[in-house]
Amino acid sequence: MNTNGEITRPAWSSAIAFYLATVGASVGLGSIWRFPYLAGSDGGSAFIFVFVLACLLIATPLLTAEFIVGRHSRSSPPQAAGVLATHSGLSSRWNLIGILGTLAAFLIISYYAVIAGWVMAYTWKCASGALSGLDHASVATMWRKFLASPWTLSLWHLAFVALVAIISACGVNRGLERTNRIKRS
Repeated sequence: MNTNGEITRPAWSSAIAFYLATVGASVGLGSIWRFPYLAGSDGGSAFIFVFVLACLLIATPLLTAEFIVGRHSRSSPPQAAGVLATHSGLSSRWNLIGILGTLAAFLIISYYAVIAGWVMAYTWKCASGALSGLDHASVATMWRKFLASPWTLSLWHLAFVALVAIISACGVNRGLERTNRIKRS
């Protein structure tokens, strides 16, 4: 609440913080993980040209539309399209767009949370020296053992989900921004 007793929403500290968070969420692991492989196997610069063109002509207008709908409706994603439709005299069943978008986001985070658990596990292995001096065959064997252990996979997945929950619970400024802030010495 502010000094007038009105409920205030959390806000980003700056436009650049919001922009960087949006880019980070949009890029995702797929662009970092698969992009070099796809660029190499599908024509190099021709693939990159089509990728950049798709980002400019498809992704940017969709992202802009999402910003506009969210800003004008001042509602949650599942309700935003219905709110705007109702204001325009249309059916609130337009909420289906937001519900489908929320479902898609849930499915994407379900997939990425598993991969992020793998990344955390291997970050730990690298930091602890568990991979030092191992040859390719030994690392491959370690990977197969890792994938064959549902308890180990589940614990790393749970660790990632818990980390995300803790950061999210701290809010926009104290959670997301503070976690992503780069300290300059």
